[in-house]
Amino acid sequence: MKTTLLITRDRPLYNRLAREQIREMQVTYTDSLESAEGLCELRPISTLIIDADTIPFDSLSFFRRCRKTMGSTKVYIIHSEDLPFDIQEDLSELNVTTVEKPALISEILNTRTAPRKKTRSVETVRTDEDLLVEIMGGSPSMEKIARLLVKVAPSSATILLGGENGTGKEYFATIIHKLSKLQGKFVPVNCGAIPESLFESELFGHKKGAFTGADQDRIGLVQEADGGTLFLDEIGELSLSMQVKLLRFLQEEKFKPVGESAERSASCRVISATNRDLKKMVSEGTFREDLFYRIHVFPITLPPLRERKEMIPRLVELFLHTFNEKQDKNLTGFSAEAEFLLSRHRYPGNIRELQNIIEYATILATEPTITIHDLPEYLQLITGITDQRETQLSIGWNPGESSTKPDVAEIKREGFFVGEDITLESMELKYMEYILKKCQDNHSEAAKILGISRSTLWRKLKG
Repeated sequence: MKTTLLITRDRPLYNRLAREQIREMQVTYTDSLESAEGLCELRPISTLIIDADTIPFDSLSFFRRCRKTMGSTKVYIIHSEDLPFDIQEDLSELNVTTVEKPALISEILNTRTAPRKKTRSVETVRTDEDLLVEIMGGSPSMEKIARLLVKVAPSSATILLGGENGTGKEYFATIIHKLSKLQGKFVPVNCGAIPESLFESELFGHKKGAFTGADQDRIGLVQEADGGTLFLDEIGELSLSMQVKLLRFLQEEKFKPVGESAERSASCRVISATNRDLKKMVSEGTFREDLFYRIHVFPITLPPLRERKEMIPRLVELFLHTFNEKQDKNLTGFSAEAEFLLSRHRYPGNIRELQNIIEYATILATEPTITIHDLPEYLQLITGITDQRETQLSIGWNPGESSTKPDVAEIKREGFFVGEDITLESMELKYMEYILKKCQDNHSEAAKILGISRSTLWRKLKG
């Protein structure tokens, strides 16, 4: 699919253009010339559209670089005010086309539009690669990680993804697999969810009669991933005995199914992930040093969502689109109060928690606009907003719009989160205790809501 990149600080303009369904054309955006160059390194951009009303340019160096690095990319400038004549002449020499507003992308590209689907808050259909570019835009730390992913993906290097639970490690592992062009499957393994007694059989397979209940031969996940990618999530949860067997496979690419004497071979790319400090575990003797250095060839740490909050509006928009489609709804957005709650929350569960919140809200919402009463109760308790009528708040989500920061002292404070001086660790603990109470101490259900494993929940509660 061809990609059109819009450079603008006018989010409503992007939303309007993105709703225009163009056959075989994907529309994404960023808000600066610098980040646009970074995005163009991630994937080919067929068309570049610059909104001159919100993206000022005082030189033509950017367009000259476009011509050198972007090859056949078509470049357009859309504007409402006349550009200086000398600028227009220089742009013409650089084969940059200027178009007066208002203009549809189909008019700019002289492309017929495909039949419109049922109106949604976001109309575009995104591939995984498109979503990667969309999520990275506007976040310098994530754009840097995206460049690393693009460079390491074609290699055979073993990758270790670090970061808190819910930061998107499995999603980025799938992106690495797709960019690698491997012909085999992407096979995820949750090392923390498989009992130790069954792990060897799950990973390497077993022979019929090898143990009680083994009524037929079964191939393991390693063999299933042959020629593809084996994703070992929560690798820090592996027992020492299983670490030894995994290490042997990583070193020799050979294994024995349970109950079988003959060795088998499998060759696959291994990507591991953990939210634990493996170096500390090595020093404590709970993680093998040789295995650590085997999987630590190319480490990438994903930052928590609270450190990349500029991504929240885009993620919310993407999740709302997804759940609108899934639940056959036509929700158009969020009230100012709901946006404020979403922007102020610290997200101990990271992207997974935000996704769960949006799914919950789309299930409850009956009006086109999602209000605070459609959001999970714990979110209102954490932030202290209990009545929409008591808080006339506004927050600007669209670039270029003004925003009024609410006076926190005027917000009614209830629940367990008071003020800004509570530590993240304390808030996370109280949040987990709250969820456990709501689940009537059902640890499995609480772990599912929190987006973590039962063992991780138990360890955090134990302190």
